[in-house]
Amino acid sequence: MRRALLGVAVLASFIVLPSVASAADVTVVLPRGGGEKTVSLDSLSAQFDVYSQYALVGSSGKTTSKQIRGISLRALLDAVGADPTYSAVEIGGTGGSSVRISHTQIEADGATPPVVYSDGGVATFVRPSYGAADKNAGDVVSGQPLVLTQVDGTDYGLKAKASKSKASVGESIKFTASAIGAAGQELVYSWVFNDGSTGTGANVSHRFKKRGYYRVLVAVKGAGETTSTSMVLKIQVGKASASKQERSGAGTNDNAAAPVSGQADGASGSGDSAGSQEGDAAKSAKTRTKQDSTSPPALAEVTGQLVSATAATPQQSGLAARSGQPNPTQEGGPVIPKEALGGLGALGLLGFGAFLELGGAAGLRRRISA
Repeated sequence: MRRALLGVAVLASFIVLPSVASAADVTVVLPRGGGEKTVSLDSLSAQFDVYSQYALVGSSGKTTSKQIRGISLRALLDAVGADPTYSAVEIGGTGGSSVRISHTQIEADGATPPVVYSDGGVATFVRPSYGAADKNAGDVVSGQPLVLTQVDGTDYGLKAKASKSKASVGESIKFTASAIGAAGQELVYSWVFNDGSTGTGANVSHRFKKRGYYRVLVAVKGAGETTSTSMVLKIQVGKASASKQERSGAGTNDNAAAPVSGQADGASGSGDSAGSQEGDAAKSAKTRTKQDSTSPPALAEVTGQLVSATAATPQQSGLAARSGQPNPTQEGGPVIPKEALGGLGALGLLGFGAFLELGGAAGLRRRISA
């Protein structure tokens, strides 16, 4: 009989002991496909760094206190060799319960940091309350095991929408955004409407004063965080243009033909759309073509060599012959073309030959007297 009872006791020990050993286990899931690591809280007892009174604020505002001895989330991640590069940790427990804690909250110093402890042999997570209005009692998570998932990059699960994707010029459009932030952490929403205006808050309204296609950027980040998650909403204002380009600059020109990106009222628009540059080039080419078709035909170029001469009438025109340009070497007299000078030279030579043929001046006088 005693042997039978001893056998039952031994069998019971094999059945019960494994479940007790695994009850306070914590599994850390590493980012970027780094696998996972499981550790028992009992094995980390020598590294417990928290022994504090935690205030748990319920949904009704009622506050209770709990003395907790355990290991801070920061020390636990260091103990298992978790990845140091992450943005948040998602703590998951039994029944699908979960809470997200940002990297900033985990690294913050204080007497009551986010902590993991054994509550009746079950790994349990508790975070501190960050203010009288921060109800942290609902964020107590227990699991067998408790799963801590490191989130790669800043991912707040941002969702945003506009009351309408098409609107008239000047019509009010409502924009709303929502995100899943770290527990107890304030989220900061910012909007860029790409018409020179911005906004803040989860819910904003805006009126576009110019027609066109707008890319509205909404971003969210935790208070004190340096990185954010963002998304774009596309809005059409007014009748669609033929180009159907999206406005991505801060143009304020009333002209409907103003570029849809860059500064429409400046001479050096800085839009990043290649389409706007091609459009400007096409417009410029069209303007040149129109000017060429209406311009008078060009006159043939007149060329020639200029020769200056001095005359007795300095009041006459100082323009070079045929070209109409001032002659830099003349001093007010008319200019005789080279061809004319050649003819005069030939006549002179003929006269001089005749003069010699008649015997000089004496012969010329005899001929005249005869």
